[in-house]
Amino acid sequence: MKNYYWILCAMILAPGFVGAEETELVPAKQLVDQAKTRIQVIEVDELAGMRDKGAIIIDVREPDETKKGIIPDAEIIPRGMLEFRVGRITGDPDQLIVVYCRSGNRSALAALALQNMGYRQVYSLEGGWKAWDEVRKLEALSPRDPDNR
Repeated sequence: MKNYYWILCAMILAPGFVGAEETELVPAKQLVDQAKTRIQVIEVDELAGMRDKGAIIIDVREPDETKKGIIPDAEIIPRGMLEFRVGRITGDPDQLIVVYCRSGNRSALAALALQNMGYRQVYSLEGGWKAWDEVRKLEALSPRDPDNR
């Protein structure tokens, strides 16, 4: 009977010692919003200037997403492999890096991860591939200046 008493006590008290306290899950949108307050973001029209300064551009979309195209000269490293593969591209903590995804959310998380790894000049492309592709399409449709052919 004594053994049953101790087993019953252990069953009642154990959850409190095992970390059974309730934790609140954080939605992905909240994580992205928090990341965006801690990273630097650039607009599409700033990308060429960053490239001219020697920036490495990293596409963090999944391989099937890159079939629609990539920003020229971008390195493709899916978000889930970024921390493991970025060192193959650069180990310089002062290297200028621009990351992008489809819409700018995963790249915000990627930029924060790179900062946490020690990279100091990391930027996320606002609007991601969608924004870049839209600007590219608009530029292709806009009439050319007759004096600047």
